[in-house]
Amino acid sequence: MSSASPNGETIALNQSVDLLPGERLPEFDSPQAEAFGARERQNGNPLLVLVGRPDLAPRSNIMGKLVRQERLAMLSAVSWGVVDWPPAGGRRFVAVFQRPRGRRLQPEPNARFEPWREDEILRRLIEPLTPVLRDLEARSITHRAIRADNIFLEGSVDGTCLLGECVMAPPGIDQPAIYEPIEGMLALPGGRGRGYAADDLYALGVTIAVLLAGGNPVETMDEQARIQSKIHRGSYATLIGRTRLSLPMMEVLRGLLCDQRIERWTLQDLELWLGGRRLSPKQPSLPIRGQRAYAIEGTNYWSARAIAAALGMDWQAGVAALQRNDLSTWIRRALSDEELAERVVSAAGVGAGSSTGGGGLRDRLVSRILMTLDPSAPVRLRGFAADIDAVGQALSVHYGDPEQRQAFGELIQAKLPQAWLDSQLLSRSEHAMLRKSFDVMHHFMARNEAGYGIERCLYEYNEHLPCLSPILEGDYVSDSADLLPALERVAAADPSQVSPIDRHIAAFACARVKVIPDRVVRVMAHGDNEILRQLSTAYFLAEIQRATGQSGFPHLAAWIARLLTPVVEGFHNRDQRQAAAEGIAKAAASGDLIALARAGDDPDARTYDENGFAQARAEYAAMDREIADLEAGKLIDPNNVRLRSRQASSLIAGCVSSLGLLLLTVLYVT
Repeated sequence: MSSASPNGETIALNQSVDLLPGERLPEFDSPQAEAFGARERQNGNPLLVLVGRPDLAPRSNIMGKLVRQERLAMLSAVSWGVVDWPPAGGRRFVAVFQRPRGRRLQPEPNARFEPWREDEILRRLIEPLTPVLRDLEARSITHRAIRADNIFLEGSVDGTCLLGECVMAPPGIDQPAIYEPIEGMLALPGGRGRGYAADDLYALGVTIAVLLAGGNPVETMDEQARIQSKIHRGSYATLIGRTRLSLPMMEVLRGLLCDQRIERWTLQDLELWLGGRRLSPKQPSLPIRGQRAYAIEGTNYWSARAIAAALGMDWQAGVAALQRNDLSTWIRRALSDEELAERVVSAAGVGAGSSTGGGGLRDRLVSRILMTLDPSAPVRLRGFAADIDAVGQALSVHYGDPEQRQAFGELIQAKLPQAWLDSQLLSRSEHAMLRKSFDVMHHFMARNEAGYGIERCLYEYNEHLPCLSPILEGDYVSDSADLLPALERVAAADPSQVSPIDRHIAAFACARVKVIPDRVVRVMAHGDNEILRQLSTAYFLAEIQRATGQSGFPHLAAWIARLLTPVVEGFHNRDQRQAAAEGIAKAAASGDLIALARAGDDPDARTYDENGFAQARAEYAAMDREIADLEAGKLIDPNNVRLRSRQASSLIAGCVSSLGLLLLTVLYVT
């Protein structure tokens, strides 16, 4: 929590740091976070605070693991939390770091600078960063933001390097594509995921290549050309080209830039190299080149992996290839790979060579063909492309794009991630867990009521993503304990809000609070019964209060009490209606949502009211019939007169007989 000082110049964070919203530091910005000044309260030492975006999940889960890494050459957060941030007009997640004392190696991703010498790279970059990577690997953490513009020079011009932060955004989303292996280049920025230690080592190799070149070594190539060059020539040849290197530097770059993750240098290899041991240079493992090319939109491609990359980046070309049904023929003739050709035919299924069937079916078939051609590539559907471990993360990062949301929904409903797992030639130990998670995603997508659907996938598989509900706009709610206080602030600021629960809040709460009964969620979707819907809303929020153990929400309780007006008006008996209104008002005044839900839901009182109302309706109906009979003239109708006369005569005769019998009995006794 935070509080602003009386003069508004500083914001206190965790009672140890003062944030300075008036001191903007753009030179320390991260791609997804703005930098401002901060200082230690005790000694006044200058610090740096990064203010994150309200729609992205920071890597809060690793901040605590990195907090004691001060002796290593890396920026790690010393304090973090959610604060009221005046420049943004709302609450934001912030993290405080030691302020770097030098400049970035590269001011921005495409900037040119003076190339470094090999001895400088060894002494100032590789030697100080290797212990950092060792420490990260020991903690099972990947950095996923190693690049020249995220590395600072410490102290003087000849100082060593300090690795920048990696916690203010989901892993991998800020990396320029050249810093990613081929698989990462084919994925959306948000779909690269936390990756492996080998991915950080690859990024270190690219950073070395950038320093040697004094900038992006492939800046004249477009993205498609870079991918195809890495596929057919290898990353080393693509990034280093004809640059003359010493044998040791060539050795380390060949090892770090190896495109096959399993063959890439490990940290142990790098440490042995630093210790003076020379290892055999890695040779690139290139895909089998066909005897003739396969043409796509006038461009020739020579391998199955290159074709898959091209079709994945031009989806309509993939649909056209499906309809031509010539891929399997090319594989047989150019690659002489009968097994792969059969798998492609199987993946294409009944849609091959046909223009019939919906576009969705064709898209799914193209996706399966791409998996067959390049099993190591991301799972793809139209513009959506994500590493199998980062499908949920890709949804969160690209949620604002309606086309990506649509593609994600189709991907999950068609069970394409499960198909990707089936296509793998080598199974990993975590594949079983991934398959289970995708089955659960499919279950969520199959249910359309609030609390499920794509919103449930969004929060269930992005643990630290803040709730994106428009109701909470300007706030930052990333934990179940933050939700009710945020709604209390909304209720206090704008009592005219319609409902405290929308699809985002329902899905967020269901993902974070596991004890909310499913029956409550189902009843909330019953729009035809206003009483049940509003009662379920009250119970939904009461379950959150019960789970979090919080109390004291008078404005939110008053908001819910207003929503329970149909519940009060649903009583037919005036006294019961008044009693229900008084009970709800009393519970609302206490700010206790649990008591409020119970006050609005009294089954015994409602049963008594329904029975009494049914009896009153029957009596009213009888009286109404009598009035109708009178108005219709049935009172003087001969038949009615005879009937009534007989009834009256019978009644009088009975009374007289009873009276006579009584008198005779008295006389006889006396």
